[in-house]
Amino acid sequence: MLNQIVLVGTLAEKPVFVDDEALGHTCYKTRLTVETEESGKNDIDICLWKQIAETINEKYDTGTWVGIKGYVKQRDGQLYVVTTRISFVTPQGADGDD
Repeated sequence: MLNQIVLVGTLAEKPVFVDDEALGHTCYKTRLTVETEESGKNDIDICLWKQIAETINEKYDTGTWVGIKGYVKQRDGQLYVVTTRISFVTPQGADGDD
């Protein structure tokens, strides 16, 4: 079975290191805010690998538009996305006032 997901949204918070038993491993966790026509804005838990999380914390802020590629994992009835690639849609230094 192919398990792949692509999401585009804004970072709702900076990544933080967690040792989450529900996830089954340690990772850097953040939330991505995505908006759908049906239900409006939703926050989705995102699990990041160390290097990706460090890049976000060094160069980007909350509200940054990002594209996430990864796969969905379920543990104890909770779904989350494990990120394998991230693309920054908002250029560094952009103030968002177009």
